[in-house]
Amino acid sequence: MKRIIHLIQKRLTASFWLSSIFFLTMAVIMLMSGECLRTSQAPRGILSLELSFNHRKADRVKDEWSQMTCERDGIISIKQSPVTGQMSATLVDRAITDIWLDYLFIIAYCFFLAVFIVHKNMSTANVPVSGRTKGFLVLLFVVAVLDVFENIFMTRYLNGDNVFPAVFSIPALLKLIGIAVVVSYILTRLMQLGSDFMNRFMQTLWKNRISLVGFIIMFVALWKSDQGQDLLLNLNAHFMGPALFYLVLTILAAINWFLPKYYTDHFIQNNPAQRGVRILFANPSHRTSQRETNIPRIMGVLTFIIPACAILNALNVMRIEYSFNFIHPFQLMVITMIFYVGLVHKKVLERAFFGLHKNGLGWLFLAAIVSMFAVILIFGLLNKHAPFQLANLSIGLYLMSMIFYIVTTLRGNHNFYKIRGLAWLEHQQACNWLRHFAGLCVITFIIVSLRPLIFASWEYSRFVTLPVVFTGVIFYTAIFYVLLVLGKYSKVNWAAMVLVVGLLMAVFFDNRFHDIYRIDQKPETNLQTLDEYIDNWVTVRQQEILESRERYPVFIVNAYGGGIRAAAWTSLVVSHLDSITGGKFQRHVLAYSGASGGTIGASVMCALRKSRNGEPVHSQEVLNFYRNDFLTPVLVGLMGRDIFFSTTGWDAVDDRARLQDNTWENHLFALDHGTYAREFSSLWYDSSARPYDVPLLFANTYHVESGLKGILAPVKLSGKHFPQAVDVNEKLGERRVSLSTASFLSARFPYISPAGKLDAGHHFLDGGLKENSGAETAFELYTMLRGHKLLREDSVRMRDNPQLRKAYSKIDVYFLSLNNTGNHDAEPTTRNLVELTAPFTALYNNWVGNTLKADSVLADQVSPNYFQLRPLKDTVKYEGLTFRPVLPLGWQISDFALQRLHESLTYCNHTQYAYQATIPERIQSIASLIGDFNIKHDCGASRKTSP
Repeated sequence: MKRIIHLIQKRLTASFWLSSIFFLTMAVIMLMSGECLRTSQAPRGILSLELSFNHRKADRVKDEWSQMTCERDGIISIKQSPVTGQMSATLVDRAITDIWLDYLFIIAYCFFLAVFIVHKNMSTANVPVSGRTKGFLVLLFVVAVLDVFENIFMTRYLNGDNVFPAVFSIPALLKLIGIAVVVSYILTRLMQLGSDFMNRFMQTLWKNRISLVGFIIMFVALWKSDQGQDLLLNLNAHFMGPALFYLVLTILAAINWFLPKYYTDHFIQNNPAQRGVRILFANPSHRTSQRETNIPRIMGVLTFIIPACAILNALNVMRIEYSFNFIHPFQLMVITMIFYVGLVHKKVLERAFFGLHKNGLGWLFLAAIVSMFAVILIFGLLNKHAPFQLANLSIGLYLMSMIFYIVTTLRGNHNFYKIRGLAWLEHQQACNWLRHFAGLCVITFIIVSLRPLIFASWEYSRFVTLPVVFTGVIFYTAIFYVLLVLGKYSKVNWAAMVLVVGLLMAVFFDNRFHDIYRIDQKPETNLQTLDEYIDNWVTVRQQEILESRERYPVFIVNAYGGGIRAAAWTSLVVSHLDSITGGKFQRHVLAYSGASGGTIGASVMCALRKSRNGEPVHSQEVLNFYRNDFLTPVLVGLMGRDIFFSTTGWDAVDDRARLQDNTWENHLFALDHGTYAREFSSLWYDSSARPYDVPLLFANTYHVESGLKGILAPVKLSGKHFPQAVDVNEKLGERRVSLSTASFLSARFPYISPAGKLDAGHHFLDGGLKENSGAETAFELYTMLRGHKLLREDSVRMRDNPQLRKAYSKIDVYFLSLNNTGNHDAEPTTRNLVELTAPFTALYNNWVGNTLKADSVLADQVSPNYFQLRPLKDTVKYEGLTFRPVLPLGWQISDFALQRLHESLTYCNHTQYAYQATIPERIQSIASLIGDFNIKHDCGASRKTSP
């Protein structure tokens, strides 16, 4: 033991890093290996078996594990396993493998804890070892023996031997107690070190708060947002995307590395005569402290590492294989950060260069940089724009981080410039290069902020959304660093002043910037009541209904919200039904009731129905339309003009909501010839086209002040039929809105779109915040229509018009619910719900409960006249490989996500029970109600039968 202790003393730093890396690696492996062992009977994984103590608990765990297997999709029953022709490995087998791995983990955590125990006793070699230290090392040895003993008998139990669970549960409990005692002993010292570290760490974060905010934006956009993951697919779809992404990230990394130097106390003290912004246009004349140099360098490196690991995270989500997928991307990012911190702290690169240069081998660093650039270029040239090559982009970013670290570390070493070919670089000032490139990004961002609609017609806009967003991050990073530096010299916190003044202006000024855009054009005719409109709608079809041999189906379609995926899914389903019925489906649709993106998809079909005079729209046209970029102008507006104008309230330019209207109008113009920009009600009251041919559109929104649902429809609504709903038409008065504005009044997702303002008492947000399916309004419409239909069959008026009365009697009402969530979307869960967060979580999830209730009530009340269509196809194929593209909740969607939605329409989802119809069969049922339309599918022959 003494030799081991003295060896650790002699190589304390090396022992610490070796034990830490070994322990963290094994901990990650054990966590990943044991994740599948978390089941209903074993919620804590193998620990549940370890601490079972009796046969009843242990047998329940073992029996459940013996019936389950672990696949890529998660834990499933052996019977459902896709593995055929061989026996699937059960969770019992996985547990035994986990136990064998635990022997390595025992060595890892014992080594790790032993280093800390020795370190607590002394920090240099040859210091006498205290009896307390020996005692805790002995206790650690006992813990290891207990762990081995526990593993042996737990393996025997899982293999079927007659072992009483207490034989391994008691050692497991004693082991955990021993570990707790050892860790508590260690923590008494680490708490002091940790407090010092946290103080320095928080000071570091505060001094680099501008870069930190940029990292948070980057992390949320690329890691937590499905829209960001989908954007990464688009990024790789054209060579311009990765090229611009590398360039913009390099500039941002340089800013995060270079500008903080001007803000350090050391620099300010050594440059007391410097004043104004000109200080930012010269290299620092004095060296800053080592710590104030190292931290910005790490910030620059992180600028590459965060998106690099975010790409791997997106690959995980989309189930795309890559070489290092056995390590979670977040864990990889943490390990990489620790690696770079170690390199910087120990000056590994500086010492390596000194040794190699001394031996005439300094040129190897230049060769390494050139080689890494060559690898990046080779990956770029070999890019087939396939999603599977996104991992190459991640490798490229890792190489860029290493290049950045080498250059920024060695640039201060005069010997670095003695390498052949680098002499010219010694006289180059970093501030000059940075000023030019950062200035280019700032100017680019200002231009696109002033003219964001250039993206509405630019072919490559989908591939450069992320680079454009990061030019905005560069703009604000540079601006606020300038404000911080000026504040240091003027003793005025200009950054805080700007934020506080902006907040006060936004709160106290009368802000009209986000007023709902209204047009002066008055409707050609007054709005009809819903009763009148339905009578006229049936009258126009009266002869068609009477001549029908079967009963006449009338559809009410409710379209769920969900951003661009909801819009695309709604349009694809309706266009598909229109195509197979020769344009007759929408002829039978009385109304659409939509929320958020579902309203947008329905409104697009209304515009196309009107402009084409009833001719069907083909699915390929819909796919091509949704391949346009609807996101970049909105993000540019959000990050640019809206920050200034929404603060001041000055409505000199269009806000991002109006930019969104214009973007959709421009992209749709080639198909609808400007119909989407027309006055809203004119689509239904234009006598020059086929009358009553366009389905009604009920755009559901959310009234902020009252918390009530708002409805904007081209008819007058009665409070009797739509109780406690705000009729937006009444609030608009004489001025009207365009179809695009009316539709997006239902799709104002918080922060991405602003709350629409009519006046001080009427602000409207996304309809999905109230109820995201549109089913409540659809059911209210059905209730009204049912009563109206019965009244018309019996009324005195109908006695004078027997044909119309007969037409009403032949009508059957059906519902089509368009839910855009995927087949295996994760169930909502809330971890660690506490008193402070519970009310906010409940309030936020209120719309979820309203949505589930509304559509389930609708399905229950109108069954069997209820159909629901969802994109149940999870995966698509590309070049023979299968992956699952995300369905983004945003306003841009990749080709692969569109492919997934489109293929869902013909996907024979093999359900567990025979009575559950597949999507093609449901579509066939809908088409059969309209006429003798047969679609080709073989779903019925391949479906599983009921067990």
